[in-house]
Amino acid sequence: MLLVFSLAIPHAVPAAGAQTGTPAQAIKKAAGSAADQAAGPGLSVPQYLSELDRWTHAIENAPEDTDGLKALRKTVPPDWNVDVDGSPVTVSANWLTRALYDMETNGDHRTARIHEIQTHLATLRQSAAGLALTSPPPGAADDARKKLNAILSRKEFAGARGPSAIDRLIATVKKWIGRMLSKIFHKIHISGHASDYFAWAAIILAFLALAWWTVRYLRERSRQQTLDLRGAAKPPAGSREWAREAVAAAQRGAYRDAIHCAYWAGIARLEESGTLPPDRSRTPRESLRLLDSKRTQREPLANLTQRLEWTWYGDHAASAADWDDVVSQLERIGCLLRSTHATAAS
Repeated sequence: MLLVFSLAIPHAVPAAGAQTGTPAQAIKKAAGSAADQAAGPGLSVPQYLSELDRWTHAIENAPEDTDGLKALRKTVPPDWNVDVDGSPVTVSANWLTRALYDMETNGDHRTARIHEIQTHLATLRQSAAGLALTSPPPGAADDARKKLNAILSRKEFAGARGPSAIDRLIATVKKWIGRMLSKIFHKIHISGHASDYFAWAAIILAFLALAWWTVRYLRERSRQQTLDLRGAAKPPAGSREWAREAVAAAQRGAYRDAIHCAYWAGIARLEESGTLPPDRSRTPRESLRLLDSKRTQREPLANLTQRLEWTWYGDHAASAADWDDVVSQLERIGCLLRSTHATAAS
């Protein structure tokens, strides 16, 4: 849009210069006289608009005599210096000087020249008005910077950062290596893309070497690690051993452990009597489903299973009353904990 400032209206017709014989000398003299005038400090866009309006009014009321036109022509500055967003823009006014000179020397061209001048001034004003509308207000840059800083200070941008000194150093080294490889390949007449191929080949080899080392390391560790079961406690083999463990836990006040051991004492008792097939991989609910509903052991086993799930798997506290209820359920199954307790105590 700034280029519109430098547009000029069509030159005055050459016939005018031919009639006077010295149009070029007169224009040069007029331009030199105007150049002697100080151009003044830079104009803001609003001031430039006012200047264009002033000249539009002056052309509308341009004097008809030659001396008046000459005096008006001499007031035309060589150019207008406009400050557009801090950037100086020079708009030449020589076209106006030439048009006024043509009006002086050729009265027949007056109407056409006035129309051309007004059209050109209107074009310049429209362009300048567009700049005034699009120009940001003073301090807009500072406000934008404050808003940007406020956005970047949010927690989602807390980890965002630019390249560090090490990142820049690595990038510089990579560029230097790339340039060296390109020079070498150029001297031996190898395509410049070969450096990319070498780089990818090096990356793949490094990855394969790392994978090989990782696999080898894991295999060595697996050979060194052996399962040492020395000193491991053996689980109770039968119902009486489970019952002793349960009684011992109850005497310590560890009723959760006591209920856990008592349940497995009941399962071991049912397996010993042939009511359940031996299989320690079954879950408590699977063992309960294997019992026929008509068997007398099903109800006490169901109560034991519920108590085990509540205290052991549900991680709820157990009391002495819970332990007494478990003992009564085991006696109904045929596992007499009271006699076991008496044997253990003796």
